Amino acid sequence: LIEGGTPGTVNSTESFYQQDGYELNQDIGSAKLLALGEYELTLTVKPESEIQDPADFFKVRYVEGDSMLIDLTYDTNAADLTLAVLDSDSTVLVESVETLDGLSIKYLVKTSSDYLIAILVSEGESNYQLKVKADYEPLATPYLETFEIGDGSWLGYHWDVVNGDGNYNQWRITGGEGRNGSNCVSVGFNDDGNDDWLILPALSLG
Repeated sequence: LIEGGTPGTVNSTESFYQQDGYELNQDIGSAKLLALGEYELTLTVKPESEIQDPADFFKVRYVEGDSMLIDLTYDTNAADLTLAVLDSDSTVLVESVETLDGLSIKYLVKTSSDYLIAILVSEGESNYQLKVKADYEPLATPYLETFEIGDGSWLGYHWDVVNGDGNYNQWRITGGEGRNGSNCVSVGFNDDGNDDWLILPALSLG
C-alpha cells in the first residue's frame, strides 16, 4: 500500500485492483485533509483473499456560516456506497440524499472546525468522484492572503484546488520560500503540461 498519495493517483499492486492515493485513510484516525476541490478515488469490497478498501475518511475545514456542499458520483449499478458528515467528536451530523448518479449533502455549518467526510461501501466496487465545495458570503476587499494558516495541500479557508491532470503535482503550501521567508503556494512542473488550477475565494468588489 502507498502512503501519502494524492487525488487522482492510481497505484496498482495487482491486476484486478487499482488503489487510490489515499489508501491508508480507512478509519477516522487516519482521515486525510482535503482542500475544496474535485477528487477521483476508488472504493471496493472483495472476498477476504483479495485486497479490500471498504471505507475512505477525509477532513475538510469549514467556517461558521458556510453552506457545505458535497457530491459523490459513482456507478450505482456496481456498488452500494454511503456518504455522511461527522463532527470532530465523530457524531454523525447529516447523511446524504440520493441523486441520479450518486449521493449529495448540503449542510449549514454552525461552528468553524474540521469536519469528517465518511464514505463507506457495503457491496461491490466502484471508482468515484468526490466534489467538496462551500457556498459562503464573498470576502470583503481589499483582501490579503499570507498562506500562514495553510497546511500542505490545504491552502486556507475557501481556496479551491483543481488537480485536473490527476497526478502528484498539485497546488500546495511551500513553507519558507515566499518573500522574506514567508509561505507561498506552488505547483510542480509536468513534462506533458499542467492542468492545475488555484481558485481564490469569492470576493466582494462592491
